[in-house]
Formats: sequence, C-alpha cells, structure tokens
Amino acid sequence: MKKRIRLQGFLIFLGLSISLIFSRYIFARPENAVLNDFFDFLGFIVLGAGFLFRMAARGFKKDHTGQGTILVVDGPYSVVRNPMYLGTFLIGAGIILAFFSWWVFFVFFAVFLWIYLPQTRREEETLTLRFGKVYSAYCKKTPKFFPSIKSVASRNFRDLLGLKKSWIKHELNSLLAVMGIFFIIEFWQEAGSFGAEEAFRKLFFLMILSIFYWALLLFLQRKNKT
Repeated sequence: MKKRIRLQGFLIFLGLSISLIFSRYIFARPENAVLNDFFDFLGFIVLGAGFLFRMAARGFKKDHTGQGTILVVDGPYSVVRNPMYLGTFLIGAGIILAFFSWWVFFVFFAVFLWIYLPQTRREEETLTLRFGKVYSAYCKKTPKFFPSIKSVASRNFRDLLGLKKSWIKHELNSLLAVMGIFFIIEFWQEAGSFGAEEAFRKLFFLMILSIFYWALLLFLQRKNKT
C-alpha cells in the first residue's frame, strides 16, 4: 500500500512538473468561448463525480468489510469492482477535459492502466483465494473498472452513493485542494485566452456549480449521519 502511494505521489509530481515545463504544448488553447465553457463545466462535473465515487467506495468498504472477512458487493461495489480506482480515473479525466489538449487523455489512460491493471490482478488473486467461487461469481457479473450506464441508472442513487460525514471528512482536504487548483488554473487559462472579465465570469458560475455539489453531498449523507 505505502509503495503504491509513493509511486502515485511521484507520478503526480512528475505529471505536474511536465505540465508546467511543456504547458505551451500540453494545455489546451481555447478559441471558441462557448465550446471552452462546455468542456470546463463538463470537466468540473466529472471531477466531482470522481470524488463522490471515492468517498462512497472507501467509506462503504471500511464499514462493511469486517476486517477483510466479508466480500463487499453492495453500494458502489454493486456496479463496479473497483469504484475507488474509477473515482481516481474520473478525477484525472475531469481535469484533462477542462484544461488539456485532447491527446493528453490517451497518455493518462495508458498510465492509469499501467498502474492499476497489475494492482487489481494481485488483489483479485488474493480475493479469489479468500472467497473462492463467491468472488468468481461476483467478477462475472460486475465489471472491473467501468460500470454500464444501465446498471448505474437502475440503482437508487442514495443506496449506490450514500455518504456519511466521516467519509466526506476523509477526502475533504484532497477535494478542497484539487478544487482550489482547478479554480486557479481555470482563471489563469481563461484570462490568458479571453481576458480577466471573462475569467471572473467563469469563476462565478463555477462557484455556483460548487454550491450545488456541496448541497448534493449534504443530501447524500442525510440518511447516513454518524
């Protein structure tokens, strides 16, 4: 676990360093304001969904795994076997949608698979030894990384992604840091392309979207207060 966290931290640092050094080539240079707004807001929504999956998955597993003696197949784990990794993917994809050139997504996707395919393979071997046919049956009906839209739509949203306050607090620092960086980069990019007035306008609408996001988190934890 610590080795993986160190590797991820190094890759994040390396990615940020490369982005700053080659920002002229990596960051998108928007010319159409309407299309730029669409991808900025879409990126923010995808990023928020990523954090929501991470919060729900980490907290649900902690509360239901029974010190590793119980196979967790409900909540977010009912639609995808690795919802925390899905959350990480969505966070990265959201940032790329908002700020980067289209080709950066394919680099990110390749790095994501390079990190998480071997990791999930090791985890699956352990879970197969521990839970046997029960886990094999779960794998056959539940995708590894990406759930189908139909399976997500068929679930009650609160049952799928219900939260507790403690689960939100566990991810709160990361969420606030990423959102803060998102707003800073957004202002810098928008001001450089369309001027400061347009940059402040965009931040205003992003702040409204953020208020709706925090309201959603409060709504989802109403049934699950700690």
